[in-house]
Order: sequence, then structure tokens, then C-alpha cells
Amino acid sequence: MQSLKLGLFALWATLFCGIGYAATPISSCEDLIHNISINMAGTYYLNQDIDCEGLVHHPIPGVFSGSIDGQGYSLYNLTIKNRADERGEGVGLFRSIKTIDLAYPPKIENLNFVNVQVLGPKDVHRGLIAAEAHNVGINNIKIEGLIITEEEGFPSRPDRGATGGLVGYATLALIENVHLNNIAIQKNAYGGGLLGIAHGPVNIAKSSVTGLVSKSAACSNNADHCAFGGLIGSTEGQGTTPNIQGLRISESFVEGVIHTKDRIGGLIGFVRSDQAVEISNSYAQVDLLPQDCETAGRVTNCKFAGGLIGHAQQDPRQDGQWQKPIYLEHVYVAGKVKLSSDGNGRAIIGHEKPEGGNRVAGRQSYYDKQVTDKKNAGDAFSVGLTTVQMQDPYEYYFATWDRTIWQFEEGEYPKLHGKKIR
Repeated sequence: MQSLKLGLFALWATLFCGIGYAATPISSCEDLIHNISINMAGTYYLNQDIDCEGLVHHPIPGVFSGSIDGQGYSLYNLTIKNRADERGEGVGLFRSIKTIDLAYPPKIENLNFVNVQVLGPKDVHRGLIAAEAHNVGINNIKIEGLIITEEEGFPSRPDRGATGGLVGYATLALIENVHLNNIAIQKNAYGGGLLGIAHGPVNIAKSSVTGLVSKSAACSNNADHCAFGGLIGSTEGQGTTPNIQGLRISESFVEGVIHTKDRIGGLIGFVRSDQAVEISNSYAQVDLLPQDCETAGRVTNCKFAGGLIGHAQQDPRQDGQWQKPIYLEHVYVAGKVKLSSDGNGRAIIGHEKPEGGNRVAGRQSYYDKQVTDKKNAGDAFSVGLTTVQMQDPYEYYFATWDRTIWQFEEGEYPKLHGKKIR
């Protein structure tokens, strides 16, 4: 994991350095579309709050490679959807964000969104910031009130796309201090509170999704490749080529409810291929409730549910050896994990395939055994505690947790500093 940390740190420094270009102000919804469309590599900043009520914003076409600094201002009442002749294109504020000049990767920062919605068909990528983002930094973003759903008037097609509250499909993304509250997502193939699909390396730090509600029917394309996670729907690695530069989640959390028949996880729905995954100092307080699959009190025809990860499927490296691509440290689960009829529901990781690959390592992973499904077995790498133990600031199990990161109060679950559990 050291290589993962060092590689991401170097890229993080590059992404969040000032680029020194002359910046163009944005004062209205019209500026947002017109000014950026003229120069997709430009540097922009908001100089006031902007209310877009009554206007429909179509995704800015082409590839944006510049930067936007919101300076703490907000975009209100933004509605985003495709034009009628753009049926098969991704939907978001930008259709695509991508680095053109490696010396100046694009970044979006210091921007708030209030009461926004994204409308698009289920067979394309969808996200508020962008449908797709490649080599981008997203920092200090707050989203209050977001709905992502299928646009009416289009014929139903198989689910193929990825939906994220922030970005649909992301590669080489660095995300820090991003907070979404009161969001509702109707997923397509893959859905996540932040990212639909994360293709490593991706780093998520000091971020949260609260008030999450996802209620979607089973994936109509291929049930074996559909998932929803509180932060990320699915990860993607590099096939059988070792990929040490994978996904890292730190000091982040999710609260909410997820209903679906597919793979569901409090933080990640589906970890696949040989991508390395590290989750540290994070938690999920998410009720995972498989939708429309209860028969006589039992859950049937549903996939895998896990408090942190729904399903972990790993492939061997080219040399035939297994990696340990999932590392968990100082994490906990305090939500209900509904057990599926075939036993593929657990407190931390719902299901591993193939079994016995020894791909999960870590320490001090806990779950509230009185809140998760009573039939739910734990994992070899996690410990079930009572609610009293979980909410005791002097509990032995939390003795080594960093008090500069975590805050402990009597009668409450541990919380990250500045992040109050409701």
C-alpha cells in the first residue's frame, strides 16, 4: 500500500497547485454555458451566487480541461438533461473532463450546489459534475439536495451506464472534502453516492454522503455486473495485470438507505479484478435493504449485501499468485445488513469470490452486531460489538484510534471530527 500512497500523493500535489492562468468570471447561468464553451481549457471563477431556476442546462459538449473555482459561491436550482438529438450521450454539467496537458490537470473546487437534478436515460453515464472524468481533481464541493433519475419520454433500454452523485465514470480522480446531503439516485448498471465506476487510481478523502436514498429495480442488462455503493458503485482494475495504484478511501462516511436487488455495499458495491483497495478511518451507517425480493419472510432472488463492500471478486496475477488487494483499518459498520437467502450477506464484506483467496487484510474492523441482521455472520477479519460497546468512548477496542481524526462521546457511535452522526 505504500506505493499506492506515494503515487497518489504526488498526483494530488500536482492537481491542487495553482496554475497561474488569467481567470474569467462567471456571473450567471448563461456565463456558465457560453464562456466555458468558448474556451474549454480556460480558468474560471464564480463571483456571486447563481440561481438557475426555470432554465434547463444541457451538458457542455466536448472535453473540458480547464479549472473552475467557485470561491465558496453556490449554484441553485440547476436542472441538467440532454437535448433531444443527444439521446445516447452522457449527462452532467460537463459531458467529459479530461487532462489534455499533463502539467495542468483540470480541477473543480470551492463550489456549492443546492437543489439540483440530473435527468438522463439509464444506458449512459450520469453525474452532476460530469458524465466522465479522467485525471481530475475535485476539492471542497458541497451538494445539498440532488436527484438523479431517468428522463421521461425515452424508450427503456438495457442498463449499461454508471451513475454517481459526483461523476458517472472516473479514472485517476482525486476527491477531497466533498459532501453530499439529501440525495436520491436511480441507478443504471452501476450507481454510487459519489462515483458510479472508479477505475484506479482513485483517492477519496474527508468526504461524505448523508441522507442517501437509492431505490432501483434490478439491473436489466446483466445482473452479474450491476452494483450500488454508498460512495462507489464498482471498481475496475486492469484485468490480470497487477495494479498497485488502486482505490483509497480515508476519513469518509456514508449514512442512508439503499434498496436494490443487485450487489449493495455501505461504501462500495462491487470490487472486481485485481485492483488494490484500502479503506481507513471510515464508516458506514447505511441500511442495506434488498428491494422487492422478500418471500414469506425470506429474501430471495437478491445479490450480495455487505456493510462496507457488497461483493469482492478478484482475479489472480499473471504469476498465478493472489494479492491482498483489500486492506481495512479503523473502520466500522452501524447499519442493518439484510441477509440474503443464500447467505451472501455479511457485516463487512457480503461475498468474496473465489472463496479462500486470502485477499482481505487489516485490523480493527468492527460492526454493531445488535443492529445488523441477527442471522448475519461476521467475517474473519472483523469483530462484532454490542451497541453499548460501540458507543463507549473508553471501550478497549477503540483505544488505539487516532483522537485527532475520531471523536468519541458517551452514547454515540464514533464520528469523524466535524462530522456529526444524526
